[in-house]
Amino acid sequence: MQMNLVVQKYLDMFRLYVEADHVSPNDTAALRQIADQVKSDLKKSTDVVWTGAVQTKAVDSIASYYSYLPYSMISIMIIAVANIMQVFTKRDLKMRIQCSPTRATKINLHFASGQRMSGTRLYGF
Repeated sequence: MQMNLVVQKYLDMFRLYVEADHVSPNDTAALRQIADQVKSDLKKSTDVVWTGAVQTKAVDSIASYYSYLPYSMISIMIIAVANIMQVFTKRDLKMRIQCSPTRATKINLHFASGQRMSGTRLYGF
């Protein structure tokens, strides 16, 4: 995969130079010159140094926050759905729902769609 990325980067840059200079495919001297230029350009590298207000401790704390955020969100959603479903397990309401002329599959479908909709409204996804 790494080799594929390196080759693709070389070919993309070569194509860019050929299109920018409007070189014809038959001009081998110009194509060799472009190949040498692309090689020299790809040998260049840049070192990145963190300076100023960004500190590694702050970056690490932000990264750990976003690493554990999904677990918190899932647990909040489970608690919210459990509290809503707990209302429907009360004896009187459960018996009222069971004696209605609506089929059980339709009732379960309404419960499932209601849980999805409540998650959408509360958390925005």
